[in-house]
Amino acid sequence: MPWRETSPAQVSIETARADDSIVICVRDSGPRIAADQLPHVFDKYWQGNSRAAHKGVGLGLAIAKEIVLAHQGRIWADSQPDQESRFFFAMPCMRAP
Repeated sequence: MPWRETSPAQVSIETARADDSIVICVRDSGPRIAADQLPHVFDKYWQGNSRAAHKGVGLGLAIAKEIVLAHQGRIWADSQPDQESRFFFAMPCMRAP
C-alpha cells in the first residue's frame, strides 16, 4: 500500500544573523508539540503521543542534533498552542583569515 499524507503540513524556512552565528528556523504547521514533550524531541526513537500515525522510527531530529553539534552549533525547538512548531539551529559563521 503506498504511503499517503492525510493532512499536509506547511513548512517554511527563515534565516537570520545573530552575533557570530547564522540561525535557521524551520516552521511546521503539522501537529503541535506539548510543552512537557519538548525536552524529548531530539531523543533517539522518540515520537511523541501520536506514534501510530508516523511511519518513521524517531531518528530524524536526533540525527539533525548530532550533525549540528558536530559543527559546534546548537539546536532547539518550541511549540505553542494554536501556533506552528518551530525548530531552530544556529551555526557559527566562518571568519575570514
